[in-house]
Amino acid sequence: MFSNIGGKIKIVVVVCFVFGCIGAVITAISFWAQMDKGGALMFLYGLLAGGGVFLISWIGSFVLYAYGQMVENTDYMTYYLEEIAKETKKQTALLAAEKGAPATTARRDQYVSGNSGMSNFRQSALGYGTSGKNNIWRCKNCGEENAATSVFCASCGEHK
Repeated sequence: MFSNIGGKIKIVVVVCFVFGCIGAVITAISFWAQMDKGGALMFLYGLLAGGGVFLISWIGSFVLYAYGQMVENTDYMTYYLEEIAKETKKQTALLAAEKGAPATTARRDQYVSGNSGMSNFRQSALGYGTSGKNNIWRCKNCGEENAATSVFCASCGEHK
């Protein structure tokens, strides 16, 4: 029932827009049917009322269709993030198997050790190659080295 809810929202919006257009035509015709009572003024009222109903239906469909698209995009992002997480776990396990270490420490060791091909950005953030390691702090939970400016551990999320 709730699978592909973004697509279902978009379908409902299209159906509502079609009914809104039909309602606009019916509204205009109902005013035009009374032209014998009001003359040309009723024709103008019919155009304004029918056009107003159409415009409201059209603008409302933009908002709701965009909402359906956002829900659909969120579903795609969730799917791809789950796939990335699975692949990351696989890579971490492979790295751990190569090093003979538990999978939880392999990723940390890869980035903490100085000879791991660490990026210059991370090296500068952690203080490697600068005046000592006085601008880092070590997480009390997992042992990860973090930049002194960070409040939470980059590895486990523990507060400084």
